[in-house]
Amino acid sequence: MSIIKSCVNCNKRYKVVKSRESKSKFCSRSCYKKNLEFSSSLVEKNCDYCHKRLKRNPSQIKGSRHKIFFCTKRCRSSSLRSGNTAYKLVYKNPACKRRSLLVSIKYCVDCGLDRVELLEVHHINGNRLDNTLSNLEVLCPNHHSLRHLRLKDGEWIYSAKDLTPRDLLPEILILSQK
Repeated sequence: MSIIKSCVNCNKRYKVVKSRESKSKFCSRSCYKKNLEFSSSLVEKNCDYCHKRLKRNPSQIKGSRHKIFFCTKRCRSSSLRSGNTAYKLVYKNPACKRRSLLVSIKYCVDCGLDRVELLEVHHINGNRLDNTLSNLEVLCPNHHSLRHLRLKDGEWIYSAKDLTPRDLLPEILILSQK
């Protein structure tokens, strides 16, 4: 069942589903954006890649993890691909720090595999909360799984919670190549 409402921006009449009656104010996205442009609460920022002026709500700026803004997804991805160090180093969130490590080191430290879409980040000491760069290393899935082996009844088995002792890694790497 739909209800007819009047757009706050252009006064055009439009249909809205009853469940959205209290939330719906605009007939289209363009009317919503035009209304935002005239809103005095918006803060002007520069795109950190192309330096184009853009407007953001104060809540978006306050809630931003990295305080870096882009006008489009294309600018954001171009900034990442170009190796913009400012964008990588500002991350404080652990997941972002791991992703930024993948952006800066684009190969497996054991075998040199350079297909970034396959690479994973490994915590050397096994503590997922310790995201210091000295505790992280980039590995391909094969070598990452070798870091999580444990010896049980004379046989090496995979365990995500356990770490292979560092002194046994060369021995396991030789076994894995056979």
